[in-house]
Amino acid sequence: MLHYAMSLRDTELDDYRMIPAFRRSKLKSIEMTFGKTDGESASRRSPLRLEWLREGCLHIPGVHLPAMEPSAFDEPFRKNEVARLIRVIEESAYTGAKQYTLHSGGQITGEEERRQCIRQLRKSLEEMLPTARKYGISLNLELLPRQAPHNTVDSLLDTVEGFDPAHVGICFDVNHASGNVSNLESMIDRAAPWIRSFHLSDFDGLDENHWPVNTGIIDWCAVMRAIRKIPHDLLLVIETENTTTPPSWNPHRKIDPFFRIQHIERQICFLENCELITRLQNELVIRN
Repeated sequence: MLHYAMSLRDTELDDYRMIPAFRRSKLKSIEMTFGKTDGESASRRSPLRLEWLREGCLHIPGVHLPAMEPSAFDEPFRKNEVARLIRVIEESAYTGAKQYTLHSGGQITGEEERRQCIRQLRKSLEEMLPTARKYGISLNLELLPRQAPHNTVDSLLDTVEGFDPAHVGICFDVNHASGNVSNLESMIDRAAPWIRSFHLSDFDGLDENHWPVNTGIIDWCAVMRAIRKIPHDLLLVIETENTTTPPSWNPHRKIDPFFRIQHIERQICFLENCELITRLQNELVIRN
């Protein structure tokens, strides 16, 4: 079964305007996302968040962990990064989230560094497994862009091999496929047994943009075909740039966050009906 959510920064959950926005919306699920520097204060249980969860106007099936360095070569530093990640997981337990997106680390310069990063990350995963078992969660390595250690399906599979698939998986970010965008369907097929979640957004084929779905070059019909072939439950996170920011001429203007959620809902509508909508778009005749 496919479960949809939108990516939302942890700090945005403390905006009181989000409550009426989610009450009005059809979509009520988010992946709670932390920036790189949010690790120490992550997941604080503010009364506002607890009220949302109790009321049921908000669900948090996924957490995007801060971008730390669990594949770092320096052992004391790596162990400290793992301890910080475990602390974030423990502080996030109140959400009930089961899918945790994990970044592998920074940039590499060659295959030897990649192999070393994989060895280091496997050690980190071993150290995080007791926490994953304790809370019944899956640690999902994200497909990353550019020269990251895990910028290919092969490197992801090399890392997760041998781990318990109940607690270690893959988050497949289609925006990070870069030069392999034409092979997305086959890439998803190869990684399918390990995929637990997706990050969905569009781009121009050069580098990640996180444009709204159906505004770039990604063949969404092919992507959704591959997704629907996966037999287990999946979390599909719409991870797009905020398209309802205030205008430059009035940056202090307040815009109802309901419209931001509505934009995400329309992207979900497209994904659910992409074959029909794409056919109609291809048949479009514009009279000038």
